[in-house]
This record gives sequence, C-alpha cells and structure tokens, in this order.
Amino acid sequence: MNVTKPTGRFDAILHAPHDFGWIGVDLFFVLSGFLITGILCDAKGGAHYFRNFYARRSLRIFPLYYVFLALILFVFPRWFLAGSPLIQHLPAHPVWYWTYLSNFALVFRDVPNNVPLSATWSLAIEEQFYVVWPAVVLLCRRRTLQWICGGIAAAALACRIGMVLAGYRWLPLYYLTPCRMDSLAIGAFVALGMRAPGGAAGFARRYRLVPPVALAAAVIVMVQQRSFHWDGGLGQTLGYTVLGTLFASLVTTAVLAKPGGAVARALSAPVLRFFGRYSYAIYLAHLPVCLFVKAYLFTPEEFATLGGTLSPGQVAFYVICGSITVGLALISWNVLERPLLRLKRYFPASGVAGPSFAPARPPPQPTPALA
Repeated sequence: MNVTKPTGRFDAILHAPHDFGWIGVDLFFVLSGFLITGILCDAKGGAHYFRNFYARRSLRIFPLYYVFLALILFVFPRWFLAGSPLIQHLPAHPVWYWTYLSNFALVFRDVPNNVPLSATWSLAIEEQFYVVWPAVVLLCRRRTLQWICGGIAAAALACRIGMVLAGYRWLPLYYLTPCRMDSLAIGAFVALGMRAPGGAAGFARRYRLVPPVALAAAVIVMVQQRSFHWDGGLGQTLGYTVLGTLFASLVTTAVLAKPGGAVARALSAPVLRFFGRYSYAIYLAHLPVCLFVKAYLFTPEEFATLGGTLSPGQVAFYVICGSITVGLALISWNVLERPLLRLKRYFPASGVAGPSFAPARPPPQPTPALA
C-alpha cells in the first residue's frame, strides 16, 4: 500500500513493489498446487487418506483464519475501534467469509477490495479447489491427472478470454475461482510430472523449452500492457497463465538445485526461511495493519521532503507496517499456530504410494507455511 504519490524517478522505483506485488499471489497458487498435490500423491494408498489430509489442512489453516475473522468482525468493532473508518466497510453478510466464499463477495456483493478482510480471497480460492482435489487425485492415475491439470489450465484461460470478449473488466477475472485455477493446476502438473519415471530431472528435460517460451511471452505481455497493472487484454487472459508457468519453472529449478550450490544456498537463506514460516500470519495481518497505520499513526506530511518528494514518509510507512505485521506474526506463531501444528503427528501425511506415483527421487518437503 502506498500513502504518497510518485513525483519523480526515485519515487517510481520506491513505489514499484505496489505495482507488481500482486503477482505474488500467482506464486502462492503454484506453490500450493505443487506442495499439496505432492502430499496427496505420496499419501495415496495409505490408511485414512481423507482424514489425515483434511485434519492437517484444518490444523494449519482454520485456527488462525477464524481467529482473524473473529477479531476483525467482532472484537475490534465492539471494544477497540467503535466508530472507526476502518470498520465502515465490513461485510453486511459475513457468512461469505466464514464459508470461504469471500472472492465471490468481492465480485457479486460489491465489497471494496481494500478493506481488512480483502486478502482472504486467495485463501478462499485455495480451499474451494481442495474441496474436490483430494478425491480427484485418489480416483485417477498420474497420467490422467496430468491431462486433468492441462484441461483445468485451458478452461481457466478460455474463461478469461470469454469474459474479456464479453466486456468484463479486471474484477471478476482476478477474483473468481474458474478464472484463477490455472496456476493451481500448473503447480499440480509439476508435482505429478516429478513423480513420473525419470523424476524431477526427467521432467525438466521433457519441458526444457517451456521456461524460455514463457519468459518471452511474459515480455510480450508486459510490453503490450505497458504496466504491471493488468486490466483486460493479454494481461488478464494469457498473462496469468504465463505467470503460473514462469513460477512453475522456478519451482522446478529449486527442486533440481544442487545441494550446497548457489541456488540451494540462496533458497535456504535464513531470511527466506523466516518469512516462509511466518508468511501465513503476515499475509492475513498486513492489510489491516496498513489500514490502521494509515488512519491513526501516520501522516506523510509530517516527514521532510527529499529532493521535492515525500519518499522518506513512504519508507517510514513501509518500516512501521512491516515491523508491526512481523511482530503480530511472531505472536501468532508462538501462541496459536505452533502448539496446534504439533497435533499433526496424530495425522501422518504420507502413506504407501502406488506404483504410478513412486518418485524417482525423494519428493520436496513442504515449507511450514504451506504444509
């Protein structure tokens, strides 16, 4: 979130994260599709397939999510922020949020997309996808699943193209599940491909032309859009699929990284491991924190200008919001998340994989934030 307007080149650079930060959601979808599909594949053939999967997902996702909803919808409005502008746009029908349908609320209930609960839309898409995906994985063989993943990705692209041709703008294309399930399917496709004969290395060889083609397509889209704010056209049709494919290529590179090599060292850097562990709480808390700081703690005009800009104020805003958000995430992890995650030991993730799912190399282990 920006609180100042760019007035020069330095400002534009400083504000750039706001312009393209949204693509992080596509990386999240690819990673989630990759990790969860891998977990399901490795559990196939084992005892208590559904019970263990849904119990582990519930322990990871539901406690923090519903505590967050309770705080935003009930606790803060009644005891701390009564009459605050922060709660003027809270949903009149919170059932959309309690039932993981908030992405549909943003489209069909005309809910503003910059209110404290707005970030829940991506979690809603994830949970909707995984209501049915474990059953699909259980019922189908690996090659069939790969064809299904390709069909899902093609259907999402076709859905977006049809909506653009029908005159729809960015809102439904960005938030509706049928329009955004290609990144999840692409991540799932990679997980399945790495469990084919030849493993991850064989998968990378078979699709070695995909990364450069996807990169070239991304450049074409950016040139055509002239911005990272994609609104219709190539950006919100082909663009999302291209982003998913690029991030899938990065995932493949990470899996194949040589132990001790530069890529492996970079990906295991302490700062990345830190944010990987606390990313869920950070994601939920960052927007409410930014809105609170902007409303109550921060006035850009209080900061001196630098070369005629208010860049010091924007930097201070980033620092204040980031510090508060990380602090809340640390509290959440130690007080709520970690104690509950210990219960996962009663629901083991992996069963006995069938022959068509046997990986040629040990499957990548999920990070604490996404598992």
